[in-house]
Amino acid sequence: MSEPERTPAEGEEPAATIYGPAWLDARERMVWIEDEDARALLALAMDLVESGWDAVRGLQRWAEQHREPDRPDDEYGALLTFAESELQEVFRSMAFNLADLVTGWPGLGLPPDNDIDAHRSEFGRYATVLVLATGAAVDVPDGFRALVRQVARLLPGGEWFNRVTETFAAIQDVSNSEITADTARQAVDFLLHGLPESERERVSGFVVQDLENRYEAAGEPPPPWLDLLKGFFATGENPDS
Repeated sequence: MSEPERTPAEGEEPAATIYGPAWLDARERMVWIEDEDARALLALAMDLVESGWDAVRGLQRWAEQHREPDRPDDEYGALLTFAESELQEVFRSMAFNLADLVTGWPGLGLPPDNDIDAHRSEFGRYATVLVLATGAAVDVPDGFRALVRQVARLLPGGEWFNRVTETFAAIQDVSNSEITADTARQAVDFLLHGLPESERERVSGFVVQDLENRYEAAGEPPPPWLDLLKGFFATGENPDS
């Protein structure tokens, strides 16, 4: 079943937006993620980022409408520059890295700088600075202040930021499990590579079952990747047991 089609919230998009080809492609590719829990988490993450962009977009549109030489060299001008060069940039980096994560799920081969959680934390700091600085500044247009108040709902400690934090952490946990499972599958395949294909399928199931039995005998819960392996390999009764 395909994900429901999503469109940007009402209002003209600024030139710098999250709704580029990478984001739209990630939305389309979401349906190909087999794991339902992973697909649900990634969809929620994209929904949350889009709802956050609704607030950041207004500031970016304002900034693009007040270019040099219209920007004064004062507190207001500094706030405008900060909103565009820092706040908007880190938010979009977070969005683009999330899109890359969805497209390449479960993250094999992604560059090491694809860290959506690092961008989340950085955005929280920048948003806090902008809100506090705007509150202390003088001669700031009321329209700009109103847009900054919209961003204030995204600050750390608020509902949006907390949900994003929890969702990104859950995605990382699932991603780590799937990557570990993929490595484990490769290891089992390597160990059994000399067997005929029919035998490899049969014996691999015994290997997985033996691992599960060993964790149980040790009184330890099996790791999440073992459940993924069980779903991947055909299992059966070990004739030697």
